[in-house]
Amino acid sequence: DPIEIVGTDSGAAARLQLEQGRAQLAVQGAENLAYFNQQTPDTYIIVLDVLNEQPFGAAVRKGNTALAEAIRDVLQEMHDDGSMADILATYGLEAGLREPEINGVTE
Repeated sequence: DPIEIVGTDSGAAARLQLEQGRAQLAVQGAENLAYFNQQTPDTYIIVLDVLNEQPFGAAVRKGNTALAEAIRDVLQEMHDDGSMADILATYGLEAGLREPEINGVTE
């Protein structure tokens, strides 16, 4: 049978489609799946590996360089001491480990 792809505007909407039986599969980021499996164990089955290994990102208002640099510095400390790797490993998100940088996510 042909596959119908239905876009949603959020992860919550995609999960609702699953829960209501309107969808059989929802593609979500690995970080979302790890969180949902903690919040609602035994609700979802993960059937694919990570589809792409894009880094995680955080956003601050453009021009707030001091805050951006402070966040990057703290994340660099966590990267250097291994605590970032430990946190990501706890949730099965090791593919997200990168050197922190400002404006590193461009795609």
